[in-house]
Amino acid sequence: MLPTSIHHPTPTLQSISAQPVPYDFTIYIDDAKYMCHLNQLIEISSKITKDLNSFTIEKIKDPNHDFQIIIDILNGKAVEINKFNSYFINACGQALGIKALIDATVPFCTALITPSTVLEVVKQLAEHDLDYHDEVDFIAENFMQLKDKRELKMLPVEVLQSIIQSNKFSFPNEEDFFHWIMSVVSTSGSSYNVLFGYCFFEKLSKKCMREFVDIVSYDSIEPFIWNSLKNRLVQDVIQTEEEEDREEEDSPPKMPQFQPVIQQNPELPFNTQIPQFISRSEPVQPIAHTFSEIEQNQKQQYQQQKDNYAQQTYSAPVQPQQPTSTTQEFYDDNEEEEDYIALEYDKEYLLDGVISYIKREYPDSWQDEVIIEGGGTKNYQINRVVDYDHLDTWWDNYDSNKGKCLKENAWIKFEFVGYALELQHYTLASTAIKPRQHQPKSWIIEASDDGVKWEVVETVNNCEEMNQKGAIMTFKLARPSRPYQIFKFTLKANHARPDGPNAHELSLGAIEFYGRLFPLDY
Repeated sequence: MLPTSIHHPTPTLQSISAQPVPYDFTIYIDDAKYMCHLNQLIEISSKITKDLNSFTIEKIKDPNHDFQIIIDILNGKAVEINKFNSYFINACGQALGIKALIDATVPFCTALITPSTVLEVVKQLAEHDLDYHDEVDFIAENFMQLKDKRELKMLPVEVLQSIIQSNKFSFPNEEDFFHWIMSVVSTSGSSYNVLFGYCFFEKLSKKCMREFVDIVSYDSIEPFIWNSLKNRLVQDVIQTEEEEDREEEDSPPKMPQFQPVIQQNPELPFNTQIPQFISRSEPVQPIAHTFSEIEQNQKQQYQQQKDNYAQQTYSAPVQPQQPTSTTQEFYDDNEEEEDYIALEYDKEYLLDGVISYIKREYPDSWQDEVIIEGGGTKNYQINRVVDYDHLDTWWDNYDSNKGKCLKENAWIKFEFVGYALELQHYTLASTAIKPRQHQPKSWIIEASDDGVKWEVVETVNNCEEMNQKGAIMTFKLARPSRPYQIFKFTLKANHARPDGPNAHELSLGAIEFYGRLFPLDY
């Protein structure tokens, strides 16, 4: 929208414009005061009355003394209103109850945000302490397009933190993200060092760590950064201890009544180990492929699978929804039939189930079809659990406000917007680099139609099979669930020490679901 000017006051404003008498009214905003005539305000303001001699505007910052614009308008001067100052003028108009200011600025405030304007807009909003949630989400969603702009790197550090914490934010490579933060610090100064707290230092090379040490002084490292840095500092020690642990162990971890699992070779790097698949009720043979072989196989068969899914539908009876039920419902052969998409577990396809299918069907908008949320403050990285091409990355429930993983935050939730899923199998992947770390041990999976009433569809206790390096396991429900839209995985315990710092850490490299997918009609 093109800028516009208020060339003349409205008739009401014109009739009460600056009078040749002393000012008799004071407006206070952000520790500054502005003088004007009471008669200028009482006829156009719904909040100023003749018995007042001053008014304080709260919750709006004005570090650059932009309120002089409002005084100029009150005095009948022509003022240009544009995309950048309209938010402040609108907020002042609402605070003072001046409808003429509100009406003049609304078209600009409601105009579509674009990459060319959003950085200046969010800067203005932040300066005046106005809400910039929508603008932050827009920047996060278009971050790769905007990341090299100097205007972005010079935004207030609180705004950059909000962008990184947005659910729409993603950065494809940890080292590239680290170097972007380095460029921000170089541009805007050491006060932006706090952004390093969002780095996964465990994934950075020694070269990156040397760069970090060179730019950040030890006495300036805040607790938030230490919480992210501490795991990296002991990483080399842990790798050395792995050898010692193998020598000290007399026998492999004790397995419960599940079927035997072939242990992975600890001498091999994570990304070349053989994935192990198990079912708690039926044996599933381990798949003798490396990740690189599976990846190549998947690329060759993805398009064929997509075509097959698009062409092949099935009919199955559907259990009517019973939101008040507290027990698991199953199918009656006489119930009404409905089409579904078969996305059942196949050991030949690693992590190729429901979410993979939706990502292929909606490559540009799959995040609108699968809404993923989790506990803690790392929701900006939560999509890593469905990034099946990078199984060496992870998401966890760390809470940067508390400086640790909390038990009440040990959950992750998936909502299928346009589908209901009959869950049959699911796969979990852990990136733990040795046994007895944060691998899931006990958990439940709940399902819901509305996010309010939940049914437990899966309970696992003391799963020792996950207690290994780089575990990838597939589990089969005792009986398929009925179709639900929402599934929630809640950790009850992991394999870390119950009294240790990682006792309540839910850390997942990947999770995938398998079953029958029922499209919903709206």
